[in-house]
Amino acid sequence: MVWWLGLMALVDTASAESCLVQGMAYQSSRVGTLPNGAWVSDASTCQSNCAASPFCDYFTWYNDSKSCWLFGDQATLKAHGNATSGPKICDPVDTKMSVTTGSEEDEKKVVAKLGKLAQVIKTKTNDPKVIEDADKVIRSTSAGILPDRDIVYPVVNEVSAVLTLEEAEKEDIVVVEEDLKVINNKELGGLEPAKPGVSYGAGAPWRDAVVPYCFLPSISHASIQNTQAAVNIIRRLVPGITFKPLRGNDGGCEESPAIFVTDREQGCFADIGMQFQVFGGSQVMNVPPICSVGVVLHELLHALGMAHEQARPDRDKYITVLWQNIKPGMEGQFGVMGNADASRPYDLTSIMHYGPTAFTKNGLPTLALTARGQQQLNALGAYTIGQRDVSLVE
Repeated sequence: MVWWLGLMALVDTASAESCLVQGMAYQSSRVGTLPNGAWVSDASTCQSNCAASPFCDYFTWYNDSKSCWLFGDQATLKAHGNATSGPKICDPVDTKMSVTTGSEEDEKKVVAKLGKLAQVIKTKTNDPKVIEDADKVIRSTSAGILPDRDIVYPVVNEVSAVLTLEEAEKEDIVVVEEDLKVINNKELGGLEPAKPGVSYGAGAPWRDAVVPYCFLPSISHASIQNTQAAVNIIRRLVPGITFKPLRGNDGGCEESPAIFVTDREQGCFADIGMQFQVFGGSQVMNVPPICSVGVVLHELLHALGMAHEQARPDRDKYITVLWQNIKPGMEGQFGVMGNADASRPYDLTSIMHYGPTAFTKNGLPTLALTARGQQQLNALGAYTIGQRDVSLVE
């Protein structure tokens, strides 16, 4: 836990329109509390899902992965550049959220502060990547331009690693909540449109293809074994990716960004791609023992930046979604990401594709093959769509 967390102070909301906040994400603050994930198109739909659930009080929607997470009342807010969060119903008496929009003058102040911060960090850190980002921040701010969040966050993260709070205050480079809101209001945009011959991941790639990760100290042995098996599969099949083991504690990994492998929550889930944590900390991949090696591999590929295969915009050529058989509240899991990469052949047998009965409420299929899909499956010599059988990918 870094000292920046003590600077966060959230105030009352003023209106229904101001109850959602960008740049903040909820995290479960007790074992056993959902999040319940789904794919939805926007934050308003995510809020509607929350309002329809008797177990949801607050939600977070990630604009990069289009994933919606629902939380009970035991949830805490943390900074996250790609998130929009709020209560199930906008209510003026809700005191957990606040929204302000930065003026031009506010932006100028933040630009000046970030420029000074980058100058200090450049002289204090030994991390060549942070130095490189600090140089980019210096160049942007020298031109009076607010740098993008993916450049700013690693530099801001480094402050608590090389300075005490007192030293940062003396240098006048303490980044507070209002600064974060100005930074987060500079939109990076969503996924890039798919282009012929060019492929994009759904999430941010890991720097230099190095993926730091660690385990919760109390995690089960089975979860460690399944995770290491999944890591070894990727190491063998994609040798260009390097996994970097780190020490972990109850709060995360010793470095950031990193994947914090836990088994504290219900279900198997992970963020998509590398997540920048402005206050340090680690993104969570939750894989309790019930998650097989194949399922852990699926979640690890999410963490590396891959979305679901059936979220592609061309999926209806191959499969039909049987909405009537899907569990209530899980419809968002079957959404389409309009800008997803469709330049490669659609893969019905991908480990990132749902199986035919995913999220079924009655045991009946939720996904059915079209004639074209059946033809492709036959050509592959496969018998079903989707799979978590690691022997098929090894």
